[in-house]
Amino acid sequence: MIPENLFYLRLVTLVIGISALTVWALVRYLVRRRPMPEGPALTKRELEQLVETAVRRAMAPLEARMERLERQLLPPPPMAPRPPLSREAEQPERPQRPG
Repeated sequence: MIPENLFYLRLVTLVIGISALTVWALVRYLVRRRPMPEGPALTKRELEQLVETAVRRAMAPLEARMERLERQLLPPPPMAPRPPLSREAEQPERPQRPG
């Protein structure tokens, strides 16, 4: 009984192995048959644009965070000079005479 089971196990292993080898060889043949493009796939300008876009997208959250931190850490800008009071506007300063 054991030799009979061993026979079927070997038979199944052989069938699966041959099938796998055939599929592997077929896939390998189809991959090699596919034409390879000549020259670079992207132009230099296209590659530069891709890199620039990727860097810009990656840096946007960091730049926004830095701006928020700068607003939190830096003191507010100085106040604009206020307009003179009405009394001061009516009476301009007089030059002092030496004395």
